[in-house]
Amino acid sequence: MKIAITGGAGFIGSGLALELQKDHEILIIDKMSSNELLDNGNLECFGHFKNLLDFDGELYVGDIRDEKTLQKIKNFKPDVIFHKAAISDTTVYNQNKILTTNLNTFKDFIELSIDINAKLIYASSASVYGNQPSPQKVGVEDPKNPYAFSKLMMDKIARKYYDKAHLVGLRYFNVYGKGEFYKN
Repeated sequence: MKIAITGGAGFIGSGLALELQKDHEILIIDKMSSNELLDNGNLECFGHFKNLLDFDGELYVGDIRDEKTLQKIKNFKPDVIFHKAAISDTTVYNQNKILTTNLNTFKDFIELSIDINAKLIYASSASVYGNQPSPQKVGVEDPKNPYAFSKLMMDKIARKYYDKAHLVGLRYFNVYGKGEFYKN
């Protein structure tokens, strides 16, 4: 199976790539960490080469907002796209930056997955629930920041494509482990 992983040099994406490369051909798409900072002073991108020291597949350094990056994935013809790339910092309040990166590109990935007949598994977030009491319930969301709002809107778009695409959204709660250090 051929698998593309956006955000594949990040914390979750790199762990996924390292595990899946044992049995599959992997293409990682990542912007990679640089000195670019967000409005809160934190790094814009957490992709780090040290997360990929044991990676044997193909790495493409590109931005998910760039048409060339989408074309690279299309040409690779994956069976599955794991879409993990996003601005994931919950303390960023630049709504334009968060929504153009996380939300606007998501529809492009849905359309790409339909076009190439690939499954799309994307990262949503438990942050969509805000301060709702446990147990949280789908349909009772209350996002408290632009990141959480972007993920809720992605989920709503995914529902609209339910009968046209094979989509799975994973609402991650707190994740931690090897490679988390590079999140700075």
